[in-house]
Amino acid sequence: MKPCYDNVAWGQVKNGWGKLNRSNATTSDVIFKDIRPAGEFSKIFIQSKTSDHRTKLIGGDTWRVYVRGPSSVAATVFDHNNGTYEALFLITETGVYKLLIYLDYSLCDGFKDPPRDWFIKGNSQGKYQKEGLLGTLDDYLKQPFKNGSDLKINVPQAKMNMTLADKIRQQPCPYACNHLWDGFGQWTNDTWQPYLDATELYNWSLPASKYRRSGTLSVYGDSLGLRLFGSLNSRDLCKKLFLNCTNSYNFLYPMTDDRRMQNDDLDFMPEKILEGIRSVLGRPEMQLQDSVLLLNLGLHYPVSVNFTTYQKVMADVIHILKETEVNSQGNKIPKYKAKFIWKSTTAICKHKGTTPQGTDARFMTTQRVLLFSAFAMSAMCQAGFDVIDVYPLTDSYPGGGLDVVHYADKVFVTMETLLEKYKTHNNQRLVTSEGKERFRRCTG
Repeated sequence: MKPCYDNVAWGQVKNGWGKLNRSNATTSDVIFKDIRPAGEFSKIFIQSKTSDHRTKLIGGDTWRVYVRGPSSVAATVFDHNNGTYEALFLITETGVYKLLIYLDYSLCDGFKDPPRDWFIKGNSQGKYQKEGLLGTLDDYLKQPFKNGSDLKINVPQAKMNMTLADKIRQQPCPYACNHLWDGFGQWTNDTWQPYLDATELYNWSLPASKYRRSGTLSVYGDSLGLRLFGSLNSRDLCKKLFLNCTNSYNFLYPMTDDRRMQNDDLDFMPEKILEGIRSVLGRPEMQLQDSVLLLNLGLHYPVSVNFTTYQKVMADVIHILKETEVNSQGNKIPKYKAKFIWKSTTAICKHKGTTPQGTDARFMTTQRVLLFSAFAMSAMCQAGFDVIDVYPLTDSYPGGGLDVVHYADKVFVTMETLLEKYKTHNNQRLVTSEGKERFRRCTG
């Protein structure tokens, strides 16, 4: 974000940041590769260049890098603000891998906020703006590196027999986070393998003794939450562990069929979101310590509002979740008794869209979705809430989504198993070994 912090206003073009200086994936180069043994972080460096082969000295590009082979993982890309981009990834399986590299945006176009009146120009949910409202759009590049030519690497056998937890045990911890699951891992044989705790997850089953069902699980979110709710309803989590499972479906505001396409000329009203959350939390079945609110405010926000607005919404939501009241003994206690879990949003597959330069989806970019998701995760971590990060899980999935935003239910099976394990431990985060626990808390 740093290279673009002062270059996100719609229509703003900084001196030297015009279209002639857009990067081009065909002319750009991989200038450095450091491929380490299995179980160690590897990296490559990309040097961005313009279509006429000029070496870029500024940042602002959106590169996606995937590693496909015996395992599959999405690399984390760092913008060094000098025309170079570092793609960092961890592979634990030896073998030959292919690097799939794509350039989505250049010149900070992937971070751009909507115009000030964007929400007003949409419907009551700030959606479906009129085609052509922003003029002719050509900033979504979707360019494969070197026209899609093969770029292969070989990941050799590890030289030392050390676990990942052992390798990071002595590393400094920047800050702690109550990760129920950090989301870090890789796909192998169409199965998600967390870097830590894979054995505990896959060998786990319901307790042999009879479990007393208790509490309500409320899944609060958009269509991703609705799909997750449907999947959870078929599992032991809702059939044998919770007394009841419910769903609250939202775009930005709570959704009803008659309001999906309703038009108005109103601006964004965050109080509607806060009222919706309060309404769910205030239900009698949610005023129990055995109940859980699984919460996400995700993919519709980058589409409809600017980043500053989203930051304020998250601050207000956290304030609600932390509200207190005074009991009969004069002590401050939490106003809402349910346990809260924040679930991150998923990665998007914008390249699967039918209208890649469409007006209404202009601001649903990989970079904005990741920015909003990362900020929310950080804010919830700092507020002390339990969090589940599914962004890396979906970003690494080799088949991608069913469409731009949705994934097959099987992609989330491991996360759903985690929730069942969490419930049987009285809605408490599980603590394993010191090394694993320290890794989980330090990977924010």
